[in-house]
Formats: sequence, structure tokens, C-alpha cells
Amino acid sequence: MPAADHREPNPPKGYVVSFAKFHHQGLDSPPSRFMRALCHHYGMELQHFSLNAIAAATIFAAVCEGYLGMMPHWDMWLHLYRVSSSVPLVGPQG
Repeated sequence: MPAADHREPNPPKGYVVSFAKFHHQGLDSPPSRFMRALCHHYGMELQHFSLNAIAAATIFAAVCEGYLGMMPHWDMWLHLYRVSSSVPLVGPQG
């Protein structure tokens, strides 16, 4: 844990910054390939996603892998979700 007066994470190369609350909710590090790709695609780091955004991505991946029997597909993700600067992941488009 960083010192109380430490404001900005500056981890050594190869380290992942995340919140303890994420791990209490069951998120492992490193996250899945899909979550890493999601971060890369949107130019964000894991700590920039809310717990609801992570849940949406996890549910999407679980439905793809468990129900549809396929790896999460970017075209499907982009069809179902859009990005807003105020809310990182917004649910299915109507």
C-alpha cells in the first residue's frame, strides 16, 4: 500500500495498478485477455473502470464463452455497448 500522502500510482514496469475493492469482489490480476483488450481498445487503465463497468464486461464475456460457446467478439461488443466520457460503459443500445 502506498503512503497516505501518495496521490498518483507510479508502479514499476510490469506491475498492475488496481483497487483492493476489485479483488474483494473476485477480480484477479492479471485480468482476462478480454479485459486487457478492452483497456487497450478504449485507451484506459483498469482503475479507470467502475465496478459496474467491469461487471458488464465480465457478464458479456461469460455469456459469450458459457452460453454462446465462443470467445468474446469485438464486433458484438461494439454493437451492444457504447462509450461515454462520463460513464465508461453504457449498457445495451435500444
